[in-house]
Amino acid sequence: MGAPITACAPSSSAAPAENRPKAQDFRRSNNKLADADLLTPEGIEQKTRILARFLKRKEAEYQALQAELEQLTAEAKAEGLLDPESAKP
Repeated sequence: MGAPITACAPSSSAAPAENRPKAQDFRRSNNKLADADLLTPEGIEQKTRILARFLKRKEAEYQALQAELEQLTAEAKAEGLLDPESAKP
């Protein structure tokens, strides 16, 4: 039988478990200074700002792609390549 469903479900916290620093990993690390900033409020704020910029950039890319798709769909409909009833932008 496979893994229980609860083992496959995503964590309810803001960051995925694989992206969060773990105390055990930090204790075992030979380069604690590189990981220490992730455990401070400032490090968390910095990561949050980076994530916010990333999401903003990806949202803009998504909107640009969606606009391009709508334009191409309209052109294809105008040229009779798509059925006006079946294709939705």
